[in-house]
Amino acid sequence: MRQKLFIFGLGHLARRIVKLNSNFKITGTYRNFSQVEDLIDVDKIQFSLGDPIPNLSNFDRIIINFPPQSVLIEFIKKLQNHINDSQEVLFVSSTSVYGEGKSDEKAKLNGTPHSGPYLLEIEKLINNSNIICVRPGGLVDDQRNPINFFKKTGKVKSSQNHINYIHTEDVARFLLKESFKSNVYNLVAPTKYIKKDFYQIIADTYKNPLEFIQDDTPDRLILSNEPEVNNFEFLYPNLLNYFLDLSSNK
Repeated sequence: MRQKLFIFGLGHLARRIVKLNSNFKITGTYRNFSQVEDLIDVDKIQFSLGDPIPNLSNFDRIIINFPPQSVLIEFIKKLQNHINDSQEVLFVSSTSVYGEGKSDEKAKLNGTPHSGPYLLEIEKLINNSNIICVRPGGLVDDQRNPINFFKKTGKVKSSQNHINYIHTEDVARFLLKESFKSNVYNLVAPTKYIKKDFYQIIADTYKNPLEFIQDDTPDRLILSNEPEVNNFEFLYPNLLNYFLDLSSNK
């Protein structure tokens, strides 16, 4: 019998989970039905943060994939009364919880997420719980090409610093893997680039000139010491090669 997966938040990442899934019967939540109508292999439940939490007792795995916001903190508090130790519950966080320097899973959480303090507060809530925390870097893919991140300004600031990206499908595949042995995982593509090296080649390939600006912003390099990450077979370990191939196939 197929295991059952519940996804809170049928958004961009969840679509890739549905696309790559072969092991689970998936149920997911939505706010606007028109945005999920095409997901024919998913049982859909209308749900907004603040609504009563649905019955989750029959699900083997639960993924929480909501954008960080103040009401998500109360949701996490209530959710812990609706799950049990036999279930795998995963919260999709972000590497933005880390500050400057090199950070593995044991590094201090002293970042300044764009979402404000919400991620840091949520991670405090789930610390020492059975909820597994997955911290992806910035999600990139065919719909989120990083060359488009600079369309308005044409300027790449802190060009001496590293990028910390990961392909969305690699995050989806990790969330779908058979089991989890740890409670915290950092997920970033294993081939490391500084912004100048990465974006210069992409800019030349896409014929989209960029200005590179060095400044005194400290570097951030996200690493993982978890064997499950280091032994994970990334589909897109080298994101520069991926976007070059994407360009040549257009």
